[in-house]
Amino acid sequence: MPTQLTPHFTLEELLCKCGKCTPPAPVVANLKRLAPVLEKIRIALGKPVIVNSGYRCPHRNAEAGGVADSQHVKGTAADLTIAGVSPGRIAEEAGKIAQVGGIGVYPYQGFCHVDIRPRVGGQITRWNG
Repeated sequence: MPTQLTPHFTLEELLCKCGKCTPPAPVVANLKRLAPVLEKIRIALGKPVIVNSGYRCPHRNAEAGGVADSQHVKGTAADLTIAGVSPGRIAEEAGKIAQVGGIGVYPYQGFCHVDIRPRVGGQITRWNG
């Protein structure tokens, strides 16, 4: 039975796609903080959000080309796709949410990275991939 975190997100869809790891308790706690942020994006845009990548174990993160201290490894990030919505539009909506600390737009890959890292100087960390 899936563990429902919000009306539209389960814990299982935010877990590592390797299928071999068990996330540590602090990662699960972070995913529980991340899910309401994703829910706000889903509600604001009115369309289902596909989580391409949420938590990644260190091995899966390395395979994906992620940096060692990736927000994905901490369970504080998700790469999102929404049918018919550009990554830039997802980023625009994510930028309105107080808990969001990092936004990466990957237009050629078709997704937006959203994370809940602490803001630096009150500012969201932004980049284009």
